[in-house]
Amino acid sequence: MNIQITDDYVMTSDPHNFILNEVTVIKSGKDAGQKRLRAVAFFQSVPDLVEGLITLQLRESTQTSMQGLAQEHAELCENIRELFRVGITGIGTMPCKECGQAEECVKPEPELRAETEPEPKPEPVEVDGNEAATSPVSDQKESGGQ
Repeated sequence: MNIQITDDYVMTSDPHNFILNEVTVIKSGKDAGQKRLRAVAFFQSVPDLVEGLITLQLRESTQTSMQGLAQEHAELCENIRELFRVGITGIGTMPCKECGQAEECVKPEPELRAETEPEPKPEPVEVDGNEAATSPVSDQKESGGQ
């Protein structure tokens, strides 16, 4: 896996992790000018990686007020949401899983099914002549259970 999330970050994986990588440009030497990936953090799931990316970008923020930081957070979240909605940068629009069209199909609302019969309400259990609790199984008396 090698998915460009933003211009500066790429998601890769190994058998155990999803890896957030920063895209860096080599500044000197024989490979000067070439891009390379620098592992920033390792995550167990894609949602954790996304949260880590947002946290990382907020830590690098130059905002000077809580309102500005909240606005930046909202923009970062919307940008990430948009990537998953239309396809991550460099990948294009994700095809529909069912028909393979370039964009997701508009699916009709699922049919509502009639509800099944409601579960029976627990019967009160008498303890020393008083109703103290309810029994979760109402047919225990009939089946010989205690």
